Amino acid sequence: MNTTSPLFSLVNSLIEPHNQHAMVLSIASLFCFQCEFMDTGCLAARNTFPEFQEATCLQRRSWEEIEQEISHPIWFPITGSPPYPAIILLHGSSPAFSMSMKERRDFFLSQGYAVMIVDSFTRIRTLKYCFDKDQPCHAYLEARDSSIDRAMTLDLPESDLLTEIHKEMMNKVAKGYFLLPAERTADLFIALKNIRGYQKVDSNNLHIIGYSHGGSVVLDAMTMANNNLPVPAVSSLPADSFQGVQSVTAYYPNCEPGTYYQNFMSTPTTIPTLMVLAEKDTFVKPEICSNIVKYINRRSFWKPYDLETFSEGHAFDMKEYFDTYNTQSKESVMQKTLTFIQWSQQPRSPLYSVYRWLLYSIYPYQ
Repeated sequence: MNTTSPLFSLVNSLIEPHNQHAMVLSIASLFCFQCEFMDTGCLAARNTFPEFQEATCLQRRSWEEIEQEISHPIWFPITGSPPYPAIILLHGSSPAFSMSMKERRDFFLSQGYAVMIVDSFTRIRTLKYCFDKDQPCHAYLEARDSSIDRAMTLDLPESDLLTEIHKEMMNKVAKGYFLLPAERTADLFIALKNIRGYQKVDSNNLHIIGYSHGGSVVLDAMTMANNNLPVPAVSSLPADSFQGVQSVTAYYPNCEPGTYYQNFMSTPTTIPTLMVLAEKDTFVKPEICSNIVKYINRRSFWKPYDLETFSEGHAFDMKEYFDTYNTQSKESVMQKTLTFIQWSQQPRSPLYSVYRWLLYSIYPYQ
């Protein structure tokens, strides 16, 4: 990837990485009024910021091709009896099976839920990131230049080089240079289709929890579903894509310009949605998310959003991020999420709906 354009060097020194993609889209929108959303970003990347072409100028693929790139294992609780309510977990720009993700999985399993983890950073996708381009990724080139033998270790399952390429890819994802949330929505839609096929799963009692980048994925997916927008990677949208989904929870997502969520500010009003934000978040801007929540709630009778704000920074519930991690807040947010999911499974009377409308019309943040 070319990262030497003078304009990019200037922007890179002045603007935080997670805001650069938003700037690309803002520039392009001035010149392309009839473009589809992702096409706008591609236009800007080609003409001003070639560094973002890999993320925004997507090659069209089939659903089958994408399904071969990802994995989505499922676990079932050891108590209770099927069919089980099920939760789909979407990781952020960190590994799908990190210590924190496994802890989240085990917590919900202990509460009687089947749990599926969608892995968007598989070995296949990591290798595609490195080699499906004109020039291999930096980590591979560096290894090849230092030792041909070391470059060949990619054939080994536990290759150190593969680990380095994986880290490079995750860093690119976090900065918006590869696999934007809009592209990852295809992974979620595939997982939703497949989880409905398990006889041990109650296909009418599904819940989605996305963390950080994964939170942006589910918000973009809801936006696409509500506005009948095609998934960028495949140019189509599955029919009844959110059928059976009873709740959505998004932890500290990116709601800034550059996301479908911010651009359209329109998600299904019949799906209860919990937004978990971090007040001292320096990676994303939580105030943008809270403003969108307020905007959507004000325009919907059902008031679909609940908002929980914690005083820590980004990823405060993940032990891997020791500078923001807080044990009490982690336990609190897990319990609040569980309570929200359990509440979403209960039938709601018309009287309660009126009460909620009155409450959220006066106190939209509560």
